[in-house]
Amino acid sequence: MTTIATPDPKIARTATTTSHNGMTLAFLEWASSWANTATVIFGGLAAIAAALSLFFSSRLNTLKDEDFARFKLESAERIAVANSEAAKANTRAAEANEKAESEKLARLKIEEKLTPRVLDRGQRGQMIEALKPLSGTEFTASVASDAEALFLLLNLIDVFSEAGLVFRPWAAPPRLDTGYGFVGISEITTGIILHSPPPLKDKALEAWGAAFRFSGLKSVGAVVDSQNRFGGRLHIEVGKKDMML
Repeated sequence: MTTIATPDPKIARTATTTSHNGMTLAFLEWASSWANTATVIFGGLAAIAAALSLFFSSRLNTLKDEDFARFKLESAERIAVANSEAAKANTRAAEANEKAESEKLARLKIEEKLTPRVLDRGQRGQMIEALKPLSGTEFTASVASDAEALFLLLNLIDVFSEAGLVFRPWAAPPRLDTGYGFVGISEITTGIILHSPPPLKDKALEAWGAAFRFSGLKSVGAVVDSQNRFGGRLHIEVGKKDMML
């Protein structure tokens, strides 16, 4: 009869307290406990870290928003100041331009007053054509005691002569020798006047008006010589340039 041996309890207990690789049950329990503890600790730390991250992220965003709002405000203020300065600069520039234009206009007016009255070639040609209906008519002339007025009168004598009118020297004193012949000393102060004998008044005044529309000259007038002061002739009277124009 075969007998089955019973296991030794010491050997079984020893076997149950020893695991693979020589680690005991007690060690594994201890390690498991620390692992669980570490999991709780690190989980808590992770939660704290997440909360801190959320807090600081929120705070950072708030600061960024505040900085951006401050930047926008400061930028708006700087832009407003820049626009104000630009507007002031534009105003100063406009005032300077207006002053310059005013000074230029004043200078041109002074230059115009000081510039002698002249007739260019085109004006002379148009005046000659306008005066040709008076061709053959005799005329005399007088001038103010002024070099500029005399220069203009000599130009007008040329124009009248080229239109076919006949210049007659001034006979009675006071008179002035121009090289063309004598002219009288004018009684008028400024301007240009044509004296026409009554028989020629319509024809003469029409031609005179047409001629001086082309001349560009100012202060031009015409009268009828009803007292026959100039012997039935046309008479051109040239005064000084009107400096008030």
